[in-house]
Amino acid sequence: MATQRATGAQPTTMMPTQTQMNGLYRQLLNTLLAGSENVGTSFAEEARKIHYNEAPERTIHGQTTPEEREALHDEGILVVSLPAVSDDDLN
Repeated sequence: MATQRATGAQPTTMMPTQTQMNGLYRQLLNTLLAGSENVGTSFAEEARKIHYNEAPERTIHGQTTPEEREALHDEGILVVSLPAVSDDDLN
């Protein structure tokens, strides 16, 4: 049986640069948006319909007010808020 010795060396990880992080965030947003339906400002209403089986289950995105997000949360409807950013903000 082979025995390993502790060398005291710690594994290192290189953090991505801000430019790399911006690119990864852009990819994440593009993937999420491409795989979901834009319901615009009707997001809260449509999320409720889906939650209560009044509309087909699907992935949606759109806009809500902070009050609408809190009400959805209070009803047990899971939503994720992501900051909307322009390409200029990611450069």
